[in-house]
Amino acid sequence: MNFAFAVVDPVSYQVIPSDPDDIILYPDFTALKSRTLQTWIALGGFAYNDPGPTHTTFSDMVSTAANRAVFIKSILNFMRRWGFQGVE
Repeated sequence: MNFAFAVVDPVSYQVIPSDPDDIILYPDFTALKSRTLQTWIALGGFAYNDPGPTHTTFSDMVSTAANRAVFIKSILNFMRRWGFQGVE
């Protein structure tokens, strides 16, 4: 099951909640995991690639090894902190 959405900051490539109030929901959501159900965080959103400040975030993030490393460290920390089992 996916929680939609967290976002990737277009400047720092850190993964952050889409809405600050989402962090209230994370523990209840990830508590739903079981032997047969995984809880994942989905990144982006329906308008994330539309013209605007996030339009090139994913391509910019993967453009250098340093940017990728920041993102990978950030998503792993985010998942550990909130108990997500995967990312989409």
